[in-house]
Amino acid sequence: MGVSFSRNLAIRKSNSKYISFIDSDDLWSNNKLEDQINFMEKNNYNFTYTDYTPFLQKNNKLVYKKKINSPKSFNYEEFINNSSIGTSSMILSRKLVGATKFPKVDILEDFPFKSKILKKTNSAFKFEQNSTFYRITRGSLNSNKLKNLYWLWYINKKYNNLNFLKNIKSLICISINSIKKYGFK
Repeated sequence: MGVSFSRNLAIRKSNSKYISFIDSDDLWSNNKLEDQINFMEKNNYNFTYTDYTPFLQKNNKLVYKKKINSPKSFNYEEFINNSSIGTSSMILSRKLVGATKFPKVDILEDFPFKSKILKKTNSAFKFEQNSTFYRITRGSLNSNKLKNLYWLWYINKKYNNLNFLKNIKSLICISINSIKKYGFK
């Protein structure tokens, strides 16, 4: 039924104090959850994320790319221009998530979800540990750059209520960041 449905169902069924997501093709270091939750509790944070390392699988071997260094913190205004919070890297407190849901969109469903969360809390903090590994898959839903731009425009207009100029700025900034992170591929 799609990633949004699955994540929303998991949020609804879970009774944990914290919410975290890992896509089936991504990887975590062994102590990611324990270490990051300890960091959250020590600092009384409701939304944290980590750096992450993209990787490919070639001939049954994992080939790691350059680590993605995310900013030390984000607020909503910063995030809509630099969406460098990897979904598999973040942990959220249940009380912050509340009734927030992933919208039913074809791709980039995590962008409006994170935007809604940041509108509520206006702060997300990086746990200084590279504990998430993001698989790059050829032919994935996110591999079509023009389609991504269309959906980013649509999401910014419909869910983030950005005016024309803020939407253009968001598209340009996120595109530049994506090129810096992953290249032109």
